[in-house]
Amino acid sequence: MMPYLLLLLGLIFTWLEFYLPGGAFATFGALAILGALVSYFSQSESLIGSVIFFFVACTALIVVIRLAISRIRKSAAANTFFLSKDQEGYKAADFASGMIGKRGITMTEFGPSGYVLIDGKRYPAICRGPYLDKGREVEVIAGESGHFIVKPC
Repeated sequence: MMPYLLLLLGLIFTWLEFYLPGGAFATFGALAILGALVSYFSQSESLIGSVIFFFVACTALIVVIRLAISRIRKSAAANTFFLSKDQEGYKAADFASGMIGKRGITMTEFGPSGYVLIDGKRYPAICRGPYLDKGREVEVIAGESGHFIVKPC
């Protein structure tokens, strides 16, 4: 009788984990199911009965998980868990490749990052080299994720 109660308790804890996430219910559920399996295996004299109990426990666990997910998807809270449509309009930061080779003046001290003035516009930049003082002339050698990589002239 004890293995069946532990299995039921484990399935209930697993169900609760989907609605009150945090890991505690999942841990208790896993321990209860493991305890049910160990308890049944130690009491059972039949290998076939133990294997059947194992597969019943696994099947019940899969059913509980699928039911919990389907209920969440149909609930009003589903919009907070799952994206209903693709995001549009977002573009990762890009740098203008036409700026490579241009020269500018550092607006801040670089150690190793700061701002550089190129063609009257301020851009974030990183220096791959020595510490640079404010007002130093630099050249754009590359760019990555929204900032330039510069070197002293």
